[in-house]
Parts: sequence; C-alpha cells; structure tokens
Amino acid sequence: MANGIKTVCIDSCVVISLLKEGRDRLDKSDIPVLKGLLSDIHSGKIHVFFPTILRTEILECNIGKKLMAEFDLWTALPNFDEVPVNSRVAKTAAKIRSYYSEKNRVNEEIPKLALADCIFIATAIENDCPVLYTYDGDRLKPSKQKKLLSLKSPIAEEYPLQIQKPDAFQLGM
Repeated sequence: MANGIKTVCIDSCVVISLLKEGRDRLDKSDIPVLKGLLSDIHSGKIHVFFPTILRTEILECNIGKKLMAEFDLWTALPNFDEVPVNSRVAKTAAKIRSYYSEKNRVNEEIPKLALADCIFIATAIENDCPVLYTYDGDRLKPSKQKKLLSLKSPIAEEYPLQIQKPDAFQLGM
C-alpha cells in the first residue's frame, strides 16, 4: 500500500455487482461492502487494475447501455487501470493454469482454472497487486468446487497473492 492507496486487481463478477449495486448478490450483506468499495475507488483510496478480458466479460453479460456507460466512466478514472495481456501476463497465466491442471489430475478437489481466471490472477501478480477481489465460487453449492475463492496463497506455490471477496474489514469500513 503506497501512499495509503490500496492496490487491488478486480474480477468481472465484482465489477458487475458494483454496476448492479448488489442486486445480483444472494448475500445482501455484500451490498454495503460494494458501496464502500465503490466509494473508496471514487475517492482514490483504492487503485484498481483489471485485464482487458474483464471488458469482454461485461459486454457478454448484456448489462445494458446505461451500466456500460457507467463502467466506461470508471475506466476513465486515474486509479482504474485496464491492462492488456502482454507477454509477461500471458506466460504467468499459462504457468498458473498448467500448475492447477496438473494438480487437478491428481486431486479433483483442486479446481481446474479457466484461462480467463488465470489471466485475472496473472494480471494481479504482474502489477504487484497483493489481492484479487472476486466472488468466483461464492454462489456454488457446498458440494461444488469453489474455484478462485478456494485458492490459497502462495498461488501455484510461488506467487504471494490473496484471492478473496471484498469485505468491510479490508476496506477499512
């Protein structure tokens, strides 16, 4: 945290929840946390990094022109950085995906990660974000794999990244 500014990478499911003001959340206790996160982003307390693939995932959700325009306003903020997938991110994403694919072959409790998930993780790592905020796995039944939220640091036994839901404690609420 440089100059009191928290640096995070943010997954598309969190951005979609922010845009929908928590209306898509099953757990309504997430709503004040989302409002706090958005406030901290707008006030400059949080610097957000996200891969360009987030934009693709949002467009695929058909959130509508109004919410897409709001997202475009956020991306114009100086502390909201869209990061293209460069060779460093691509190599790190491939390494992480390969690691968890191999672990999944041995133990099906280990999630097999989608390439997009690995790009989010690699974007966080390559931009020195200590945390990736996500809800990926938050809505699954207990018997199902929890995907990103089930991963523990160090990621792929190498990268010190925390993957977690945003919460009031982390945001200083």
